[in-house]
Amino acid sequence: MNWIATLLCLLLINGKVNGSKWKIKVDREHLKLDFLDIFGSWSTIFSDAEMDFRYFAAHDYDNNKKLDGLELFSALGHDSQHEDESQSEKDHSAPEDIEKQVDDIFQEHDSNNDGFLNYKEFLSVGRTYPDISGEKKSGDRKPTAQEL
Repeated sequence: MNWIATLLCLLLINGKVNGSKWKIKVDREHLKLDFLDIFGSWSTIFSDAEMDFRYFAAHDYDNNKKLDGLELFSALGHDSQHEDESQSEKDHSAPEDIEKQVDDIFQEHDSNNDGFLNYKEFLSVGRTYPDISGEKKSGDRKPTAQEL
């Protein structure tokens, strides 16, 4: 029961959500810090496809190979906690904004309407990868034939 309270507290933390309606921000440096103890120094060996998989798996808390709304909400809120604190308040979104983004993502990308995003549906969500220097490389990344 304590883990539910902790999760809810984490979900209520304000943070920046990527401004694009359909993009989930995946920050390689953020993931590098989160996974450093598990994988060691790997930033040069993981491809974008591997990064997608690790990001998906890291937020699939119940290991059912699907993301539910709370897991996606947590992923978006977790990413926002690592944003630069020098950014202005107008760049930060309320939990209601994150909730709206989650709802929009599910409405557009939950193709079988089961209330979950499987890995294929997750990959259909546009992605943004900031590079190591901080410049953003953006674009809607489509899954490769191997990933499907």
